[in-house]
Amino acid sequence: MSYFSKNSHTAKYKNEQCENYPLRNQCPSKKEKKGYSVKVSNKSYSNSKIRELMQTKEYIKWMPCQFVAFCAQK
Repeated sequence: MSYFSKNSHTAKYKNEQCENYPLRNQCPSKKEKKGYSVKVSNKSYSNSKIRELMQTKEYIKWMPCQFVAFCAQK
């Protein structure tokens, strides 16, 4: 289950979903009464999406052109 608020995104998981997860020791979730939750700020979420975009072939092809155009303005 996910929740969106003005400043963050929260995902909630049942105990059985997390306790048997093989990478549990690396997971940032926090234990709560009825399960686990992960809260991510909107800023962190946006930065993650930007980093993801920067890894695409389209961005990598586009970026050098933007850098050359920026340098030409100076």
